[in-house]
Amino acid sequence: IQIQISPQTDRHHTFQNTPKNWSDFYGKIFTFREYYARIAEIFDIYKPFLRQNLEVLDVGCGTSLIASELGSKCKMTCIDFCKAVIDQMTVQDTTSEYLTMDARSMQFPDELFHLVNVKAFFEFQDDTIACFQVLSECYRVLKPEGVLIVVTQLRTETIKDLLNLFKWKNILSTLAPINPGCQTIKGGSLEYLTMDA
Repeated sequence: IQIQISPQTDRHHTFQNTPKNWSDFYGKIFTFREYYARIAEIFDIYKPFLRQNLEVLDVGCGTSLIASELGSKCKMTCIDFCKAVIDQMTVQDTTSEYLTMDARSMQFPDELFHLVNVKAFFEFQDDTIACFQVLSECYRVLKPEGVLIVVTQLRTETIKDLLNLFKWKNILSTLAPINPGCQTIKGGSLEYLTMDA
């Protein structure tokens, strides 16, 4: 893979991506968080794709409330490799299924989900190989004509280079302001990338 994640422009942290570190992090905050976009903005992204009986996967769900908000509109499955997060969210949200799982090797059959959401995730991966592995798994578990939604602070060029390693029918891109409640680089923006498989 020739794409490199630049620490100066793609990673806005020095956080080590391990289940223990995430468990420690979420054990201290005792709250539910939305990174980069508010729930209303997320709904705006989802709206064109929502319908009854839609199977949705939220990758690296953390303590996001996306699943609890969408759970009445579709069947939500949420994964995170941090067991403490999954335990916390299982109690908080009974409308969705929460599973402890590594996104690099998902334990789902091929072509299961209509929509896969990956929000505030890629910037915490250690290298391009990890990002590629996760995208490969997302592509594998998407149904034909499925949709992948990526909300990220990775540079547009970086995420598009990664996405172009796969055969997507469409790549729709929207630049949007970052949720002002997030701790990010001043003047930052985030890329909503929506792809049809």
